[in-house]
Amino acid sequence: MSMIDYQVYAPYHWEDLRKLFERVWGSSRSVEYDQKHWNNTIIGTAPGIVALAGDRIVGFYTVWPVPLTDGAKVVIGGQPIDSMVDGQFQGRGLLRELGRRCYQECARHSIAVMYGAPNRAALAGNLGGLNWSHVSEIVDYVRPVLRQARRSGFLANLMDQDRAIKGLTVSATPSALDTAAVFYANVAAQGDAKKVWRLAQSTEWVRYRYGSTPEVRYLTLMIGQGDKIRGAAVCGIRFKNALDGPVVKLTISELVGRDNAACREVIGGIVSLAAACGAPYVQAKSAGAGLGSVLLSAGFLPYRRTPLISRTLDASCHRANPLAKSGWALFGGAFDTI
Repeated sequence: MSMIDYQVYAPYHWEDLRKLFERVWGSSRSVEYDQKHWNNTIIGTAPGIVALAGDRIVGFYTVWPVPLTDGAKVVIGGQPIDSMVDGQFQGRGLLRELGRRCYQECARHSIAVMYGAPNRAALAGNLGGLNWSHVSEIVDYVRPVLRQARRSGFLANLMDQDRAIKGLTVSATPSALDTAAVFYANVAAQGDAKKVWRLAQSTEWVRYRYGSTPEVRYLTLMIGQGDKIRGAAVCGIRFKNALDGPVVKLTISELVGRDNAACREVIGGIVSLAAACGAPYVQAKSAGAGLGSVLLSAGFLPYRRTPLISRTLDASCHRANPLAKSGWALFGGAFDTI
């Protein structure tokens, strides 16, 4: 491995990095998606390390910055995403070295706490080689949707005006995201007595996180009006090809209500939205002290479990213990996938 040169990731690497992604994973994503996750994060360029053999990028490790709160303060946290090594260089410890160097870069950006969702093949390397702890499980839930004819123009018309579905207002406007963010912050503040880590849902984060890309359109659903909102959700609609093409799935990215009954009412509207869009199923992710029981009561089925791992990068004392099973409450959009 003496031929490898390591560099801090910079935006000028990104076109070659997209080529590496296609070689490793056999597909590519939109320019907008990669720009959003690598170059235009909440702190600017994501902290990352690239490995070069000559002038060719053969490895990459990056951490996606996310705002986390333990109920008392907000810190910059992180989630490793898009780690990859060219097939010719796999099995030589390159990914571990990239991770080690990337964590040093993260510390320079004051990233304090990290969480991740590795596949089973990568779990042992994270625990044994990079000092992560396996703290909990991320549960994927699914609810099939009864097939029906897709409503003509339903999604296209959302760009012009809000739509109503099953008593909920469905919107694609940034102002609706802002309203949902304020509602989320108010409801979350009431539960901050719990010592758990969760995403800090500022308006700036919500706007950044749910800015649509060519793969996904994000919609906001709310029940109630003005200051009498009882529940809200953000859903991502993934398309097979382009926006308004065939819908592959609908994912619940955010879900919050004044009580569980309000959450279930919002879920009912989400399922109706999925049917109107022609989505075959609705999907959601929940980890720790999340919304799993509400999803189960609303007809969702757990179908997959992924390890939730965590790691600290500083010696600070936090109100919530990031290494405890009860220390996390993550849902949907807390993870980079939708």
